[in-house]
Amino acid sequence: MIDARFASRWMLTFSLAALATLAIIAAYVYREQPAYTWDYGAYWRTFQDYGQYLAADPWPALKRIFDGIESQDYNPAGVLPLFPFYVLFGPGRIAYVSAVALMYLLPTAVIATAIFHRLAKNPAAELTSIFVMALTFVPFWAPTLRGMLDIVGLVFLGLATLLLFKSEYLRHRPVRDGLLLGLMIWLPFLFRRWYAYSIVMFFLAAFLVGTAKALYERAGTRAIANLCGGLAIAGIVLCGLAFALQHGLVVRAFTTSYADLYSAYQVPFPRHLEMLAERLSPWMIALIVIGAIVVVSHKNFEGGFCLLAAVGTFFFFIRTQYLGLHHFLPIAFWLLPIFLVGAAWCASYLQFLAARVRLLPFAAISSAILLVAISPASRSLDFPAHAFIPRADTSPLHLDNYAEYQRLVADLDHLTKDGSKFFVYASSSKISDSLMVALDPPLQGRVIYAPHIAKVDLFNFNALRAAYVVAVAPPQEQMAPGTQANITIPGQWLLQGRGFGRAYERVGTSYALSDGIEAYLFRRVRPVTLEEANELVTELDRHYPGWGKIFRSSMLLPLAARDETLGDQWGQVIVMGQNAFLIHPGTNLPTSVSVPFRSDISQHPKRLALSISNKLLQQCPTADGVEAHVTFNGRNIWSGEVLPGDDKRIDLPMEDGTLSLSVSDRSQPNCDHAVATFEF
Repeated sequence: MIDARFASRWMLTFSLAALATLAIIAAYVYREQPAYTWDYGAYWRTFQDYGQYLAADPWPALKRIFDGIESQDYNPAGVLPLFPFYVLFGPGRIAYVSAVALMYLLPTAVIATAIFHRLAKNPAAELTSIFVMALTFVPFWAPTLRGMLDIVGLVFLGLATLLLFKSEYLRHRPVRDGLLLGLMIWLPFLFRRWYAYSIVMFFLAAFLVGTAKALYERAGTRAIANLCGGLAIAGIVLCGLAFALQHGLVVRAFTTSYADLYSAYQVPFPRHLEMLAERLSPWMIALIVIGAIVVVSHKNFEGGFCLLAAVGTFFFFIRTQYLGLHHFLPIAFWLLPIFLVGAAWCASYLQFLAARVRLLPFAAISSAILLVAISPASRSLDFPAHAFIPRADTSPLHLDNYAEYQRLVADLDHLTKDGSKFFVYASSSKISDSLMVALDPPLQGRVIYAPHIAKVDLFNFNALRAAYVVAVAPPQEQMAPGTQANITIPGQWLLQGRGFGRAYERVGTSYALSDGIEAYLFRRVRPVTLEEANELVTELDRHYPGWGKIFRSSMLLPLAARDETLGDQWGQVIVMGQNAFLIHPGTNLPTSVSVPFRSDISQHPKRLALSISNKLLQQCPTADGVEAHVTFNGRNIWSGEVLPGDDKRIDLPMEDGTLSLSVSDRSQPNCDHAVATFEF
């Protein structure tokens, strides 16, 4: 039975911790600049979007959430528990980060404290200091303050670890505990798929350590059989839930080589160790080493599990890519009890202090480390300070020469207010398309996003049609050197006025950004020609062998060099995939597209298919199709109506020249869009 004084003291401790957490987050967000790029802003925007959806119409929003869970890598499951904070405090950054910390970081610290108590059998009087050390563990705060909600996975990974320990490695009730364990260990994967690495290591460490414990304690083969049976049940539950609710994601995970896909995120092994040391200061590493020696020498199997799971996850994960701030979380979580054991062992030698307060100096040091690490002062610390403070930057986001960034986004905003598109030939935390949108959210609908992972996105040929582009010197890339040549090479060509860069002219003066980066704004003054697009592909093929064949066997190059005249009001042309585009006429004027064909540059299509899906009538019952005219080198080769449900196929002359397609509405423009598909 829980002592009333003990419970009230812990309620007070938790309440004070929550207030301190809110104060830290408010001060932190207030002091940072809104450079919320990529993962720093992704789930905040999801929080805002789904908060708005849920507030406006809950049931369609929930369906959308479950659809996202089924297939998306960045699914919205993690923001669903945060919805009350959206309702009460709005969509702001402080509200979002506070929600993540209160809902996920604080419970993680409580669970870590309980795991330590299970390991060390520490007197309850000392657990307050342990909780403070867990709560102020810098690796937990680093991704949370950056806006990542990945710490949600630790809540359930921690509960699974605690269940494993409390059940004596599934020794007594393998069926019940196995079912519960399967649910707990699936939930981290539900929220973030990369937890799969730590889940695999959880099962492996549970089997190895559980078997070793049973043999050491002479518990007999029944204990080992129950362990294996319980883990098998947990695995079945895990796989069943994943396949049932995340089928699309699971199938993609099993058919994708992430080590190959994310090769640009790979670094040499010494750099992996260096990054590990940057996240943990020498003080932390020393206590972890001491703790590891203590648990091994005392044959502490729970401590051995944590150590094996942490080390195993590290080596397993770095086979695919380097550890980001958020990827380090499960490793840090399992190292934390070892760190706390080391601190408790050292505290036991402070005989001049009463037993119940011997850990207070360590809690004070841990708190001071966190406060310094997340302050702007941490950017200029000297070497002795880094004996305690991790070297990894956890200070509020900051951009030098911030006024220049504001000038750049203001110019982009002014120039693209008419709906023109822009593209940024750079990919780093100091300059990128994501940063431009983060600094000026209205730019979201006007940006053409760069192909930041070359093996995934190859090259975005819409970039060659951007009305405005930003190029920088020196070239900026965030991944392994040379892996983002698909961004840096075109940027250099723009600065040199080479190839497609001849279609652009400089606008205004340069922008002096952070770290000596000079940014230049260009305006496209004419369409990029097919020959210029082909010249760029030839250069990219030198860096990425095989790309030339991919691009030249499709319509990507001709469509990039197309000339178009949009009809009034509704006129638009949208490229769909490699060989098709959607075309919509204007209210009064037709929309026209001219596509150049050069058989020595790209494969010549045999047919043009013009179609309108019959399903369109479900959304727009009054849709009546379009009038279309197709010419080749000025000769009319087809004219007629394209109605909903039609699929017109037009044979094309097998010669070089220019194909022109013009569509106009028949009687009214509602939903009168057709899809033009080239067939080979």
